[in-house]
Amino acid sequence: MATIFTAHATVLGRDLCDRGVDLYNVISSLDADAEAQKSVVYHRHGIERLAAQSCDVMTTVSAITSLECEYLLGRRADTILPNGLDPTAISSPANSSALALRHNMKLRIRDFLHGNFYGQLDRFDAEKSLYFFTAGRYEFSNKGVDLFIESLAALNERLKTSKDTMPTVVAFIIMPAEVSTIPAEVLHRQATLRTIQGALESIQRRIEKRLFDRTLVWKPDSALPTETELISDADNAALRRCLYGIRIDDVPPLATLDIINSHEDLILNRLQEVGLHNDASDKVKVVYHPAFLSLSSSILPLDYDEFVRGTHLGVFPSRYEPWGYTSAECLAKGIPSITSNASGFGNHIENVLRGVSGPEHGLYIIDRRTKSFDEAVEQTVDCMYGFCEMNQWERVAQRNNANRLGQFLDWNELHTEYSKARLMALRKRYPQARYLGDECKEVTPKRRPQIRQRSELSFSFPPRPMADV
Repeated sequence: MATIFTAHATVLGRDLCDRGVDLYNVISSLDADAEAQKSVVYHRHGIERLAAQSCDVMTTVSAITSLECEYLLGRRADTILPNGLDPTAISSPANSSALALRHNMKLRIRDFLHGNFYGQLDRFDAEKSLYFFTAGRYEFSNKGVDLFIESLAALNERLKTSKDTMPTVVAFIIMPAEVSTIPAEVLHRQATLRTIQGALESIQRRIEKRLFDRTLVWKPDSALPTETELISDADNAALRRCLYGIRIDDVPPLATLDIINSHEDLILNRLQEVGLHNDASDKVKVVYHPAFLSLSSSILPLDYDEFVRGTHLGVFPSRYEPWGYTSAECLAKGIPSITSNASGFGNHIENVLRGVSGPEHGLYIIDRRTKSFDEAVEQTVDCMYGFCEMNQWERVAQRNNANRLGQFLDWNELHTEYSKARLMALRKRYPQARYLGDECKEVTPKRRPQIRQRSELSFSFPPRPMADV
Protein backbone atom coordinates (compact mmCIF):
# COMPACT_ATOMS: atom_id res chain seq x y z
CA MET A 1 0.00 0.00 0.00
CA ALA A 2 1.30 3.44 -0.93
CA THR A 3 1.21 5.79 2.05
CA ILE A 4 0.96 9.57 2.48
CA PHE A 5 1.51 11.32 5.80
CA THR A 6 0.24 14.90 6.05
CA ALA A 7 1.43 17.03 8.95
CA HIS A 8 -0.98 19.83 9.80
CA ALA A 9 1.40 20.75 12.63
CA THR A 10 3.98 19.01 14.81
CA VAL A 11 3.25 18.19 18.44
CA LEU A 12 6.78 19.19 19.46
CA GLY A 13 6.64 22.50 17.59
CA ARG A 14 3.33 23.45 19.20
CA ASP A 15 4.65 22.45 22.62
CA LEU A 16 7.84 24.48 22.20
CA CYS A 17 5.87 27.60 21.23
CA ASP A 18 3.57 27.07 24.21
CA ARG A 19 6.70 27.12 26.39
CA GLY A 20 7.77 30.47 24.93
CA VAL A 21 10.41 29.29 22.44
CA ASP A 22 10.84 31.57 19.39
CA LEU A 23 10.62 28.49 17.18
CA TYR A 24 11.35 29.75 13.68
CA ASN A 25 14.33 31.88 14.71
CA VAL A 26 16.08 29.07 16.63
CA ILE A 27 14.85 26.01 14.75
CA SER A 28 18.06 25.50 12.75
CA SER A 29 20.13 25.25 15.96
CA LEU A 30 17.53 23.37 17.99
CA ASP A 31 18.34 19.92 19.39
CA ALA A 32 14.99 18.27 18.67
CA ASP A 33 15.86 15.00 20.43
CA ALA A 34 16.89 16.77 23.63
CA GLU A 35 13.82 19.03 23.57
CA ALA A 36 11.58 16.02 22.99
CA GLN A 37 12.92 14.22 26.05
CA LYS A 38 12.16 17.28 28.19
CA SER A 39 8.63 17.52 26.80
CA VAL A 40 5.33 15.99 27.91
CA VAL A 41 4.64 15.12 24.25
CA TYR A 42 7.73 12.87 24.05
CA HIS A 43 5.92 9.69 22.96
CA ARG A 44 3.51 11.42 20.60
CA HIS A 45 6.48 13.13 18.97
CA GLY A 46 8.21 9.76 18.55
CA ILE A 47 5.20 8.26 16.77
CA GLU A 48 4.87 11.32 14.58
CA ARG A 49 8.54 11.22 13.63
CA LEU A 50 8.37 7.52 12.72
CA ALA A 51 5.28 8.15 10.59
CA ALA A 52 7.01 11.00 8.75
CA GLN A 53 10.12 8.95 7.99
CA SER A 54 8.40 5.69 7.01
CA CYS A 55 5.71 7.01 4.65
CA ASP A 56 6.18 7.05 0.87
CA VAL A 57 5.24 10.72 0.52
CA MET A 58 5.51 13.35 3.22
CA THR A 59 3.24 16.39 2.85
CA THR A 60 2.36 19.47 4.91
CA VAL A 61 -0.29 22.17 4.63
CA SER A 62 2.22 25.00 4.27
CA ALA A 63 5.86 25.73 3.51
CA ILE A 64 6.47 26.98 7.04
CA THR A 65 5.28 23.63 8.45
CA SER A 66 7.56 21.85 5.97
CA LEU A 67 10.50 23.76 7.46
CA GLU A 68 9.34 22.71 10.92
CA CYS A 69 9.12 19.05 9.85
CA GLU A 70 12.62 19.14 8.37
CA TYR A 71 14.22 20.05 11.70
CA LEU A 72 11.84 18.36 14.17
CA LEU A 73 10.80 15.22 12.27
CA GLY A 74 13.92 14.76 10.16
CA ARG A 75 12.15 15.00 6.80
CA ARG A 76 11.09 17.91 4.62
CA ALA A 77 7.77 17.73 2.79
CA ASP A 78 7.81 16.23 -0.70
CA THR A 79 4.92 18.51 -1.69
CA ILE A 80 2.68 21.14 -0.13
CA LEU A 81 -1.10 20.66 0.16
CA PRO A 82 -2.56 24.09 1.03
CA ASN A 83 -5.96 24.11 2.70
CA GLY A 84 -8.86 25.31 0.60
CA LEU A 85 -12.41 26.47 1.18
CA ASP A 86 -15.77 25.18 0.04
CA PRO A 87 -16.65 27.18 -3.13
CA THR A 88 -20.14 27.85 -1.73
CA ALA A 89 -18.51 29.64 1.22
CA ILE A 90 -16.85 32.15 -1.14
CA SER A 91 -19.70 34.55 -1.89
CA SER A 92 -19.49 38.04 -3.27
CA PRO A 93 -20.15 40.68 -0.59
CA ALA A 94 -21.66 42.94 -3.25
CA ASN A 95 -24.76 40.89 -4.11
CA SER A 96 -28.08 41.84 -2.52
CA SER A 97 -28.47 38.75 -0.34
CA ALA A 98 -24.95 39.12 1.12
CA LEU A 99 -25.54 42.82 1.78
CA ALA A 100 -28.85 42.10 3.51
CA LEU A 101 -27.27 39.34 5.62
CA ARG A 102 -24.38 41.58 6.64
CA HIS A 103 -26.78 44.39 7.58
CA ASN A 104 -28.91 42.04 9.71
CA MET A 105 -25.85 40.62 11.50
CA LYS A 106 -24.53 44.10 12.27
CA LEU A 107 -27.91 45.00 13.78
CA ARG A 108 -27.87 41.92 15.99
CA ILE A 109 -24.35 42.69 17.20
CA ARG A 110 -25.40 46.29 17.77
CA ASP A 111 -28.40 45.16 19.88
CA PHE A 112 -26.05 43.11 22.06
CA LEU A 113 -23.75 46.12 22.49
CA HIS A 114 -26.67 48.38 23.42
CA GLY A 115 -27.39 46.10 26.35
CA ASN A 116 -23.80 45.31 27.30
CA PHE A 117 -22.68 48.95 27.29
CA TYR A 118 -25.89 50.54 28.55
CA GLY A 119 -24.91 53.55 30.60
CA GLN A 120 -22.08 54.53 28.24
CA LEU A 121 -24.05 54.91 25.01
CA ASP A 122 -23.92 58.70 25.35
CA ARG A 123 -20.13 58.43 24.88
CA PHE A 124 -20.06 56.32 21.70
CA ASP A 125 -22.41 55.25 18.91
CA ALA A 126 -22.54 51.45 18.74
CA GLU A 127 -23.92 51.58 15.20
CA LYS A 128 -21.04 53.72 13.91
CA SER A 129 -18.36 51.80 15.83
CA LEU A 130 -15.96 49.36 14.18
CA TYR A 131 -16.10 45.72 15.23
CA PHE A 132 -12.72 43.93 15.42
CA PHE A 133 -12.40 40.32 16.55
CA THR A 134 -10.07 37.40 17.09
CA ALA A 135 -11.14 33.78 17.58
CA GLY A 136 -9.77 30.26 17.89
CA ARG A 137 -8.51 27.73 20.41
CA TYR A 138 -7.35 29.10 23.73
CA GLU A 139 -3.64 29.32 22.90
CA PHE A 140 -2.73 32.65 24.41
CA SER A 141 0.65 33.17 22.74
CA ASN A 142 0.42 30.83 19.76
CA LYS A 143 -2.75 32.49 18.46
CA GLY A 144 -1.30 35.95 19.08
CA VAL A 145 -3.90 36.97 21.67
CA ASP A 146 -1.18 38.54 23.81
CA LEU A 147 -0.08 40.67 20.85
CA PHE A 148 -3.70 41.55 20.01
CA ILE A 149 -4.39 42.81 23.54
CA GLU A 150 -1.17 44.85 23.65
CA SER A 151 -2.07 46.35 20.27
CA LEU A 152 -5.59 47.24 21.46
CA ALA A 153 -4.15 49.07 24.47
CA ALA A 154 -1.81 51.09 22.24
CA LEU A 155 -4.66 51.75 19.77
CA ASN A 156 -6.84 52.98 22.65
CA GLU A 157 -4.25 55.58 23.64
CA ARG A 158 -3.72 56.67 20.05
CA LEU A 159 -7.47 57.07 19.41
CA LYS A 160 -7.89 59.11 22.60
CA THR A 161 -5.44 61.71 21.29
CA SER A 162 -6.91 61.71 17.76
CA LYS A 163 -9.69 63.85 16.37
CA ASP A 164 -13.19 63.33 17.73
CA THR A 165 -14.46 61.97 14.40
CA MET A 166 -12.46 58.76 14.81
CA PRO A 167 -14.80 55.83 15.53
CA THR A 168 -14.85 53.75 18.69
CA VAL A 169 -13.51 50.20 18.29
CA VAL A 170 -15.30 47.26 19.90
CA ALA A 171 -12.90 44.29 20.11
CA PHE A 172 -14.34 40.78 20.51
CA ILE A 173 -12.20 37.92 21.82
CA ILE A 174 -13.95 34.61 21.07
CA MET A 175 -12.01 31.84 22.85
CA PRO A 176 -13.55 28.96 24.84
CA ALA A 177 -12.46 28.68 28.47
CA GLU A 178 -13.81 26.84 31.51
CA VAL A 179 -17.00 28.67 32.46
CA SER A 180 -19.84 28.16 34.91
CA THR A 181 -22.83 30.51 34.53
CA ILE A 182 -23.92 33.79 33.00
CA PRO A 183 -23.19 36.66 35.43
CA ALA A 184 -26.27 38.36 36.87
CA GLU A 185 -24.91 41.72 35.73
CA VAL A 186 -24.70 40.57 32.09
CA LEU A 187 -28.28 39.26 32.21
CA HIS A 188 -29.46 42.45 33.87
CA ARG A 189 -27.87 44.60 31.17
CA GLN A 190 -29.54 42.62 28.38
CA ALA A 191 -32.86 42.78 30.27
CA THR A 192 -32.70 46.59 30.25
CA LEU A 193 -33.26 46.58 26.49
CA ARG A 194 -36.43 44.51 26.82
CA THR A 195 -37.65 46.76 29.64
CA ILE A 196 -37.14 49.91 27.54
CA GLN A 197 -38.71 48.27 24.49
CA GLY A 198 -41.77 47.28 26.54
CA ALA A 199 -42.21 50.80 27.91
CA LEU A 200 -41.83 52.39 24.47
CA GLU A 201 -44.27 49.99 22.83
CA SER A 202 -46.93 50.98 25.38
CA ILE A 203 -46.32 54.69 24.77
CA GLN A 204 -46.21 54.11 21.01
CA ARG A 205 -49.68 52.53 21.03
CA ARG A 206 -51.11 55.56 22.85
CA ILE A 207 -49.43 57.97 20.43
CA GLU A 208 -50.80 56.05 17.44
CA LYS A 209 -54.33 56.26 18.87
CA ARG A 210 -54.05 60.01 19.44
CA LEU A 211 -52.67 60.57 15.95
CA PHE A 212 -55.39 58.43 14.43
CA ASP A 213 -58.13 60.29 16.33
CA ARG A 214 -56.76 63.70 15.25
CA THR A 215 -56.46 62.55 11.65
CA LEU A 216 -60.13 61.55 11.52
CA VAL A 217 -61.28 65.10 12.38
CA TRP A 218 -58.62 66.97 10.36
CA LYS A 219 -59.83 69.94 8.25
CA PRO A 220 -57.85 71.86 5.58
CA ASP A 221 -57.79 74.95 7.77
CA SER A 222 -56.49 73.08 10.86
CA ALA A 223 -52.86 72.28 11.72
CA LEU A 224 -51.34 68.83 12.02
CA PRO A 225 -50.74 67.57 15.57
CA THR A 226 -47.40 68.53 17.12
CA GLU A 227 -45.05 66.45 19.22
CA THR A 228 -46.21 68.00 22.47
CA GLU A 229 -49.81 67.16 21.63
CA LEU A 230 -49.02 63.54 20.82
CA ILE A 231 -46.76 62.80 23.81
CA SER A 232 -48.59 63.55 27.04
CA ASP A 233 -47.10 64.45 30.40
CA ALA A 234 -48.21 61.02 31.64
CA ASP A 235 -46.18 59.33 28.87
CA ASN A 236 -43.07 61.34 29.80
CA ALA A 237 -43.53 60.50 33.47
CA ALA A 238 -43.94 56.78 32.71
CA LEU A 239 -40.77 56.74 30.58
CA ARG A 240 -38.83 58.68 33.21
CA ARG A 241 -39.86 56.18 35.93
CA CYS A 242 -38.76 53.31 33.70
CA LEU A 243 -35.35 54.84 32.99
CA TYR A 244 -34.70 55.67 36.65
CA GLY A 245 -35.60 52.10 37.59
CA ILE A 246 -33.02 50.55 35.23
CA ARG A 247 -30.26 53.14 35.62
CA ILE A 248 -26.77 51.56 35.45
CA ASP A 249 -23.62 53.46 36.39
CA ASP A 250 -21.21 50.50 36.77
CA VAL A 251 -18.40 49.80 34.30
CA PRO A 252 -19.47 47.14 31.76
CA PRO A 253 -17.94 43.70 32.42
CA LEU A 254 -15.12 42.38 30.24
CA ALA A 255 -16.36 38.76 30.07
CA THR A 256 -19.85 37.62 29.10
CA LEU A 257 -19.62 34.44 31.23
CA ASP A 258 -18.30 33.56 34.68
CA ILE A 259 -14.86 31.99 34.20
CA ILE A 260 -13.77 29.27 36.61
CA ASN A 261 -10.58 30.41 38.37
CA SER A 262 -10.90 33.77 36.65
CA HIS A 263 -7.90 35.10 38.62
CA GLU A 264 -5.74 32.67 36.61
CA ASP A 265 -7.24 33.48 33.20
CA LEU A 266 -4.47 34.86 30.98
CA ILE A 267 -6.76 36.98 28.84
CA LEU A 268 -8.54 38.67 31.74
CA ASN A 269 -5.27 39.30 33.57
CA ARG A 270 -3.59 40.84 30.52
CA LEU A 271 -6.60 43.08 29.80
CA GLN A 272 -6.39 44.39 33.35
CA GLU A 273 -2.61 44.87 33.14
CA VAL A 274 -2.73 46.98 29.97
CA GLY A 275 -5.58 49.14 31.29
CA LEU A 276 -8.47 47.96 29.12
CA HIS A 277 -11.32 48.14 31.68
CA ASN A 278 -14.20 49.37 29.46
CA ASP A 279 -14.11 52.77 31.15
CA ALA A 280 -16.38 55.46 29.73
CA SER A 281 -13.35 57.34 28.37
CA ASP A 282 -11.92 54.31 26.52
CA LYS A 283 -12.04 54.45 22.72
CA VAL A 284 -11.48 50.68 22.58
CA LYS A 285 -14.16 48.56 24.25
CA VAL A 286 -13.58 44.83 24.87
CA VAL A 287 -16.02 41.92 24.86
CA TYR A 288 -14.42 38.64 25.95
CA HIS A 289 -16.76 35.75 25.11
CA PRO A 290 -15.15 32.59 26.59
CA ALA A 291 -17.31 30.10 24.67
CA PHE A 292 -18.10 28.98 21.14
CA LEU A 293 -20.68 31.14 19.39
CA SER A 294 -24.09 29.50 19.19
CA LEU A 295 -27.58 30.39 18.03
CA SER A 296 -28.92 28.98 21.30
CA SER A 297 -26.91 31.44 23.41
CA SER A 298 -29.01 33.82 25.50
CA ILE A 299 -26.22 36.43 25.41
CA LEU A 300 -24.89 36.52 21.86
CA PRO A 301 -27.25 34.34 19.75
CA LEU A 302 -25.17 34.09 16.58
CA ASP A 303 -23.20 31.28 15.02
CA TYR A 304 -19.61 31.96 13.96
CA ASP A 305 -20.37 32.39 10.26
CA GLU A 306 -23.08 34.96 10.96
CA PHE A 307 -20.95 36.80 13.49
CA VAL A 308 -18.00 37.16 11.09
CA ARG A 309 -20.24 38.69 8.43
CA GLY A 310 -21.32 41.41 10.85
CA THR A 311 -17.78 42.49 11.79
CA HIS A 312 -15.34 44.86 10.07
CA LEU A 313 -11.88 43.34 10.69
CA GLY A 314 -10.48 39.99 11.86
CA VAL A 315 -7.14 40.11 13.72
CA PHE A 316 -5.03 36.91 13.89
CA PRO A 317 -1.34 37.81 14.47
CA SER A 318 -0.36 34.22 15.29
CA ARG A 319 3.08 33.20 16.47
CA TYR A 320 2.42 29.52 15.66
CA GLU A 321 -0.27 28.62 13.12
CA PRO A 322 0.45 25.81 10.62
CA TRP A 323 -2.27 27.13 8.30
CA GLY A 324 -4.90 29.47 9.78
CA TYR A 325 -8.44 29.07 8.49
CA THR A 326 -9.79 32.08 10.40
CA SER A 327 -8.13 34.65 8.17
CA ALA A 328 -8.97 32.70 5.02
CA GLU A 329 -12.64 32.47 6.05
CA CYS A 330 -12.72 36.22 6.59
CA LEU A 331 -11.48 36.86 3.05
CA ALA A 332 -14.04 34.43 1.62
CA LYS A 333 -16.81 36.46 3.31
CA GLY A 334 -15.35 39.77 2.19
CA ILE A 335 -14.04 40.72 5.65
CA PRO A 336 -10.51 42.23 5.75
CA SER A 337 -8.12 40.58 8.18
CA ILE A 338 -4.70 40.82 9.79
CA THR A 339 -2.52 37.70 9.78
CA SER A 340 1.19 37.02 10.25
CA ASN A 341 3.98 35.47 8.20
CA ALA A 342 4.45 32.95 11.02
CA SER A 343 1.15 31.37 9.99
CA GLY A 344 1.00 28.97 7.07
CA PHE A 345 -1.73 31.00 5.39
CA GLY A 346 0.08 34.31 5.72
CA ASN A 347 3.33 32.73 4.54
CA HIS A 348 1.51 31.15 1.56
CA ILE A 349 -0.09 34.44 0.52
CA GLU A 350 3.17 36.34 0.97
CA ASN A 351 5.21 33.92 -1.16
CA VAL A 352 2.74 32.50 -3.70
CA LEU A 353 0.47 35.50 -4.27
CA ARG A 354 3.10 38.21 -4.01
CA GLY A 355 1.77 41.36 -5.67
CA VAL A 356 -1.84 40.15 -5.53
CA SER A 357 -2.21 40.69 -1.79
CA GLY A 358 -1.74 43.66 0.49
CA PRO A 359 -3.71 46.16 2.57
CA GLU A 360 -5.56 47.40 -0.50
CA HIS A 361 -6.73 43.80 -1.00
CA GLY A 362 -7.98 43.50 2.55
CA LEU A 363 -5.08 41.47 3.95
CA TYR A 364 -2.45 42.83 6.34
CA ILE A 365 0.55 40.56 7.03
CA ILE A 366 2.47 41.19 10.26
CA ASP A 367 6.14 40.20 10.36
CA ARG A 368 6.54 37.86 13.34
CA ARG A 369 9.57 35.97 12.01
CA THR A 370 12.17 38.73 11.92
CA LYS A 371 10.58 41.44 14.09
CA SER A 372 10.52 41.56 17.89
CA PHE A 373 7.27 41.39 19.85
CA ASP A 374 7.20 45.17 20.39
CA GLU A 375 7.87 45.84 16.70
CA ALA A 376 5.06 43.45 15.74
CA VAL A 377 2.73 45.28 18.16
CA GLU A 378 3.59 48.61 16.56
CA GLN A 379 3.00 47.18 13.09
CA THR A 380 -0.40 45.79 14.16
CA VAL A 381 -1.43 49.11 15.72
CA ASP A 382 -0.53 50.92 12.50
CA CYS A 383 -2.72 48.51 10.51
CA MET A 384 -5.70 48.90 12.86
CA TYR A 385 -5.36 52.69 13.10
CA GLY A 386 -5.10 52.97 9.32
CA PHE A 387 -8.30 50.93 9.06
CA CYS A 388 -10.03 53.33 11.49
CA GLU A 389 -9.01 56.29 9.31
CA MET A 390 -10.78 54.86 6.25
CA ASN A 391 -14.16 56.18 5.25
CA GLN A 392 -17.12 53.91 4.52
CA TRP A 393 -16.54 53.71 0.77
CA GLU A 394 -12.86 52.83 1.20
CA ARG A 395 -13.86 49.98 3.52
CA VAL A 396 -16.46 48.76 1.00
CA ALA A 397 -13.82 48.68 -1.75
CA GLN A 398 -11.47 46.80 0.55
CA ARG A 399 -14.17 44.20 1.33
CA ASN A 400 -14.70 43.57 -2.38
CA ASN A 401 -10.96 43.14 -2.93
CA ALA A 402 -10.75 40.79 0.07
CA ASN A 403 -13.40 38.55 -1.46
CA ARG A 404 -11.52 38.35 -4.75
CA LEU A 405 -8.39 37.29 -2.86
CA GLY A 406 -10.40 34.57 -1.12
CA GLN A 407 -11.20 33.03 -4.51
CA PHE A 408 -7.58 31.82 -4.71
CA LEU A 409 -8.50 29.33 -1.94
CA ASP A 410 -11.21 27.52 -3.89
CA TRP A 411 -10.99 23.73 -3.42
CA ASN A 412 -11.81 23.35 -7.13
CA GLU A 413 -8.30 24.67 -7.77
CA LEU A 414 -6.37 23.32 -4.79
CA HIS A 415 -7.66 19.72 -4.84
CA THR A 416 -5.34 18.95 -7.76
CA GLU A 417 -2.39 19.08 -5.34
CA TYR A 418 -3.85 16.07 -3.50
CA SER A 419 -4.13 14.14 -6.76
CA LYS A 420 -0.47 14.91 -7.49
CA ALA A 421 0.55 13.67 -4.03
CA ARG A 422 -1.38 10.43 -4.56
CA LEU A 423 0.29 9.84 -7.93
CA MET A 424 3.70 10.64 -6.39
CA ALA A 425 3.13 7.99 -3.70
CA LEU A 426 2.06 5.37 -6.26
CA ARG A 427 5.10 6.02 -8.43
CA LYS A 428 7.40 5.73 -5.46
CA ARG A 429 5.86 2.45 -4.32
CA TYR A 430 5.56 1.00 -7.86
CA PRO A 431 8.35 2.68 -9.86
CA GLN A 432 8.05 0.28 -12.84
CA ALA A 433 4.31 0.70 -13.31
CA ARG A 434 2.70 2.70 -16.11
CA TYR A 435 0.38 5.52 -15.07
CA LEU A 436 -2.38 7.29 -16.94
CA GLY A 437 -3.36 10.28 -14.87
CA ASP A 438 -4.41 8.95 -11.49
CA GLU A 439 -4.96 5.41 -12.79
CA CYS A 440 -2.24 2.80 -12.19
CA LYS A 441 -1.79 -0.24 -14.41
CA GLU A 442 1.07 -2.62 -13.67
CA VAL A 443 3.10 -3.93 -16.60
CA THR A 444 5.74 -5.68 -14.51
CA PRO A 445 5.36 -9.10 -12.85
CA LYS A 446 3.25 -8.84 -9.72
CA ARG A 447 5.53 -8.67 -6.76
CA ARG A 448 4.88 -7.50 -3.24
CA PRO A 449 7.07 -4.50 -2.36
CA GLN A 450 9.53 -5.13 0.41
CA ILE A 451 8.62 -3.55 3.73
CA ARG A 452 11.43 -1.42 5.06
CA GLN A 453 12.90 -2.58 8.31
CA ARG A 454 12.89 -0.48 11.47
CA SER A 455 16.70 -0.28 11.31
CA GLU A 456 16.42 1.72 8.09
CA LEU A 457 14.54 4.51 9.86
CA SER A 458 16.57 7.38 11.31
CA PHE A 459 14.95 7.63 14.73
CA SER A 460 17.97 8.47 16.80
CA PHE A 461 17.08 9.52 20.34
CA PRO A 462 16.86 6.68 22.90
CA PRO A 463 13.65 5.77 24.73
CA ARG A 464 13.12 7.64 27.96
CA PRO A 465 13.25 5.59 31.20
CA MET A 466 9.79 4.72 32.53
CA ALA A 467 10.59 6.48 35.81
CA ASP A 468 10.50 9.81 33.96
CA VAL A 469 7.11 9.24 32.35
